[in-house]
Amino acid sequence: CAKRWSEAARTNVAHSLVMLVVVGSLTCNGAQILRGEKLWQGQVGYAQDRQRMAQWIVEHTPSDAILAGWHDPAYYLLTGRKAIRLAYPDPFAIYYPEEVTQDFPRAERLLSWLQQAHACFLIQEPIRGREGVYYAHLFEAMRRTPIPLKPVYVDEAGGLSVFEIAGCSSLDADSG
Repeated sequence: CAKRWSEAARTNVAHSLVMLVVVGSLTCNGAQILRGEKLWQGQVGYAQDRQRMAQWIVEHTPSDAILAGWHDPAYYLLTGRKAIRLAYPDPFAIYYPEEVTQDFPRAERLLSWLQQAHACFLIQEPIRGREGVYYAHLFEAMRRTPIPLKPVYVDEAGGLSVFEIAGCSSLDADSG
């Protein structure tokens, strides 16, 4: 027979979970502080750089432009432009190969798929960790394909870039 938890018990569990999250966060941030890492300075600058890039996209791309990159939901929220994740059509082959590689033999296929999806603008940004390494190598591989990528925006720090895929057209251009 299942017993129902009392309101006080549920409240205690909820408070305990909140405290666990707070203690975990403080522990992580405390370790960063002890190592001398700056917690917010770089993040604030990056957020401002991202805002400037988003404003550039709004001012310099068609309203029906489709963006492709790592943080597709953020691109949509910041620019009002549709956005897709750069990993399609085969995310497992791109980000999870059997062995660590700097070569992405499917880079041309990815660019062709993006052209077909009318995702004409690629956004490159710094990403930490293993996936960031793969992401940087993927961009290098795409630059080596026969399909040209034209840099159309690079922020002052050089961390954020927007590339236009040559031969790509917006949805309106194809329908007209």
